[in-house]
Amino acid sequence: MKQETEPTRKKTGRTRIVLLLTNVGLALLLFLAQTLTTISPARYWILELFTNSYPILLLLNLCFIAFWLLRKSKFALISSVVLLFGLGKIGEFFQPGFHPSLDTDTDSTLHVLSYNVRSFDLYNWTGNAETRRKIFEMLESEQPQLLCLQEYYSCDEGEFQNTAEIARRLKLPYQHIRYSNTVLGSHHWGLATFSKYPIVQEGALSYKPGKSNFIQYTDLLIDADTVRVYNLHLQSNHFKKQDYEFIENPDDTVHKGWIQGSKSILRKLRKAVVTRSQQADTLANHIRECPHPVIVCGDFNDTPFTYTYRTAKGDLVDAFVEKGKGFGGSYTELPLPLRIDYVLHSSDIATTSFEMQRNRLSDHYPLIVGLRLPN
Repeated sequence: MKQETEPTRKKTGRTRIVLLLTNVGLALLLFLAQTLTTISPARYWILELFTNSYPILLLLNLCFIAFWLLRKSKFALISSVVLLFGLGKIGEFFQPGFHPSLDTDTDSTLHVLSYNVRSFDLYNWTGNAETRRKIFEMLESEQPQLLCLQEYYSCDEGEFQNTAEIARRLKLPYQHIRYSNTVLGSHHWGLATFSKYPIVQEGALSYKPGKSNFIQYTDLLIDADTVRVYNLHLQSNHFKKQDYEFIENPDDTVHKGWIQGSKSILRKLRKAVVTRSQQADTLANHIRECPHPVIVCGDFNDTPFTYTYRTAKGDLVDAFVEKGKGFGGSYTELPLPLRIDYVLHSSDIATTSFEMQRNRLSDHYPLIVGLRLPN
């Protein structure tokens, strides 16, 4: 009997060692993914791809914790300690929805709506001719006091006179619109900030005519106080339809092979992540010099596991972390819940509500946030 059980015991011991070493390796990788977001991709751009693997590494470590707990093993502490070290990061992409209630008095709440409208479906990407009408109906039903739109489009004539229609239907008389592209003198694309409150100053960062990704800021006079609003659309990856098809099905021969498809995506990612990190640096430096409370709205084109988010957020408060629920995925074109749209604000501003309408009228979901400004 002893001769029969000894090999089995040795095999079990070897398996246990392999599992333990694998667990230690995954815990170390998770720790690095939690901490390397402080290093700019402008220096080592490939780190961005690694830090974005955080959800996968988190899941694998959770599996190991469950595995060791079922065996009542102290090795469960390996991943548990790393998870506790980076506990706050989990809340940046998933919220259970248990938040302390705040006074939601509508008279003291600023209703904010941030939305990448994808040109109001100008080119009928959704295959639905009613999309623009439905977007306006949604905006009108929400009646925001501050509206920040990315991938904004308006025409001086015809059906898509969006600027005039928003001002009229939403009763937002003050606007800061900066166009990055104008075609035929009457078709305009850019960023748009609409407000119920007067604008006292405005400007732009990382702005170049012809380039659609930039930051604009607008100082609003709310009662007797000034609040600075940043509306931004950071550098896009510029993936085309075939790139998304390759991501979903990399073995498809129509994409001329796995290597070529991967090279195309990596080239675009490298340019985009480096540019976004530089834009985030510019934004963070500008916020540090701002004498007013700030609100940041927009499409970052980056997840919470990146240098871009970490740098842009700085000491600001993330409205989703304060009042969100679920995974917070705001981009609709991929099966994974990618959270790339944000509303951030100064710590002396309080988030009273957070909602993400999953209406699929664009390739992004609108963020609807209630904010209580300082007294």
